[in-house]
Amino acid sequence: MVFYFDHRFTQVQFGVKKLRESLRKNGVFFVERFLFDYAGNKVEDGVITVSFTAQNFRVRPSGELQAEGFEFLVDGKDIHIIGADATGAMYGLLELSEDIALGGLKSVESKVRNPFLKK
Repeated sequence: MVFYFDHRFTQVQFGVKKLRESLRKNGVFFVERFLFDYAGNKVEDGVITVSFTAQNFRVRPSGELQAEGFEFLVDGKDIHIIGADATGAMYGLLELSEDIALGGLKSVESKVRNPFLKK
């Protein structure tokens, strides 16, 4: 599995740390790459990408994301996490970590999550 994310944001780094732990505990071999190295190519073992809307990344959300919200787009073995912002990307990473811990990679489904409380 190839894991693409933007290393510059502390929120994303925090979520990545949790996802690394979850992947390792589940015996998933992965390599990390910079987000903007992702060219949309398919990899046999799948990819995980983490981005947020302001980055204008090649994978776009399917719906409206509120501040701190996120979406999982699952396409076969590929999982794309799109946050409304860096904090939303972090929340997506944390939820993905939990999903993998509870049911493995095959349990991950597409979803949209927006915060329940508005600031």
